[in-house]
This record gives sequence, structure tokens and C-alpha cells, in this order.
Amino acid sequence: MVSARRSLISAAAAAALTGLLGASLPAQAEPVVLKFAVLTAPGTIPHEHIWAPWTKRINEAAQGEFQIEMVGPAIANATNVWGRCINGVVDVATVVLGPSGQPFTKSNITNLPGLMSDDAAASVAFWRLYAKGLIAEEYKDVKLLSLAAGPNLGLTSTKPITSIDDIKGAKIRSIGKVSGDALTVLGASPIALPFSEVYQSLSRGVISGGVVSNFSIMSFKSAEVAKNHMFDVSFGMGPTALIMNKQSYDKLSAKGKAVIDSFSGEQASRNMGAAWGKLDTEMHAELMSKGDQKFTHLSPAEIERWQTMLEPVRAAWVKDTPDGARLLQTLKADYAAALAGK
Repeated sequence: MVSARRSLISAAAAAALTGLLGASLPAQAEPVVLKFAVLTAPGTIPHEHIWAPWTKRINEAAQGEFQIEMVGPAIANATNVWGRCINGVVDVATVVLGPSGQPFTKSNITNLPGLMSDDAAASVAFWRLYAKGLIAEEYKDVKLLSLAAGPNLGLTSTKPITSIDDIKGAKIRSIGKVSGDALTVLGASPIALPFSEVYQSLSRGVISGGVVSNFSIMSFKSAEVAKNHMFDVSFGMGPTALIMNKQSYDKLSAKGKAVIDSFSGEQASRNMGAAWGKLDTEMHAELMSKGDQKFTHLSPAEIERWQTMLEPVRAAWVKDTPDGARLLQTLKADYAAALAGK
């Protein structure tokens, strides 16, 4: 009986001690979850080659301070993602500036034709415009993580393109106003189409070509109906931004903010541009491996001819854009510096 009572007392004491110790220990905090809006679905080329690897790297660096979880177009799409991030529906977002519905008048400089073609250097030059305050006003409502320009845009066609004469009068799919203006001055007829309609339009003869990147050719299989490509003259490099909700950033711990900061800025922009460039190179190699694709290389004199004809497009942008001359001059200088490793 005494032994039984001692056992009960010991058990009660142990339980009380356990409760006391348990009460003195703080509960393990759940990691902060940050919703990251990407504009592509799992399985697509940008999703698997750009955004999933980036998410994996930053989560590993965070070491539990936060956890980034990708959410797709059902949560935020190309036209509303900027607002969804500002309003806190998502915490981080990739934004393609063109279709965002926001007035990125100055940032759209990367769309100018015949200006840049190297993804990493272009992205560095783009970021430096922000760092110098020349386009900072356009990002005042967000925590800007990085800027990227690319991939480089060229032409795809059902017929070989060896000179400007080969596209005169041709109906060619454009991407926005700037590429439409470029096609117009070259004598082509720009047709605005979403890329999802390009394959069918090419196969039916509605258009004979389009402004494209290597990865968009692969993504939408347009090489099955248009096997001629020309990238010696750039038709621009689409601007994109990686942004974060300001309040979401402010709520992070000091360690969490430090991780975000380490994935932000000029080097982050260089890395993002390089990732797009690597993807574009891989897609080009895959296209070449098909054996039935032809990439035309223009003569230096023909390239100069294209550049001369495209100059009015750049000049018009400068005239219509506040501080346009300074922006263009600065971008050109920083692009040349970045190409030289500076």
C-alpha cells in the first residue's frame, strides 16, 4: 500500500515537473510563409528552369526564418500581379512589366530594338538605372528585389530572312507598341497576337513570322511551322521585375531581411539575367539539334542597314519619354561597362 502511494506521488511529481518545464519553454515558432506569385504553371520551361530553382536557393539560405511557397496564375496573373503584391494577396511576385497595366514608361527602355542582346549585362544596366534614381519612382510602392531584361528577341519566319527586303509587306506578330513600331519602319505589317495564337496563325498563313525568343519558340512549338530564325538584330529585351510587399518585408526578423537583401540588388539582377541567358542558349541548342531549323546570320553591312532604319524608333522613344535622352545614354554606357565586366 505504501509502495503504491509512493508510486502515485512520484508520478504526480513527475507530471507536475514536466508541466512546469513545458510551461517555461517557448513554443516552437512556425516559419513565416511567403506566397510567391509566378506567372507560369508547373512543368513549363520558365517555371522549372528559373523560378523553382530560385525558390529552392532562397529557402535554403533562409534556414527556417521564412519559407517561400510558389503560387500560380490562379492567384495572380500577368495583368493583376502588381496590385496583388501591393495589396498583400501575395508577398513576392515576378512581374512582366509590359502587360502589368502599370505606367512603366521609363523601364520599358529595354524594349527598344537594336540596343542590347546580352541578358546578364542588360539586366545589370537596367538595375543601375534604378540604383541611380532614374527609374526609382516607378517602384516606390514595392520592395524591389531585382530587375531583368531578356531574353533577347529576334524574328522567326516561314521564309528565310537574309535582308530587310525579305520582311517588307509581311504580316509579322509584334509584342507591344515598340516592336510594332520597329516592324513598321522596316516595312512589315505588325499584327498584335498573344503567343498562344502564333502557331495556328503561322500554320494558316495569317502571319508569316513573329517577334520571338528561343524559349518562346520551344514553349509554343512554333518551330514546327516556322523554321527560319534571325537574331542578329535585337527586337528588344522584355523588362521584368521581382518585387516584394513592403509590409511583408518589414515583418521579417533581422535574419530574414538579411536573406532577402542578399537575393536583391545588382548581383541578383545579374544572376537573374544570366539565368535567362543560359535558358535561351539551351533552347537555341535544342532547336539546332532538330536539324531542320535555319538561323540566318546577316552580313555586317546588312546589320548596319537594319540599325539605321531602326534609329527613328529609338529617337521617338527618347522624344516621348521624360528624361529619355539621359536614360538612353546612361543605359548604353552601363551596358557597355557590364559587358566589359565592370
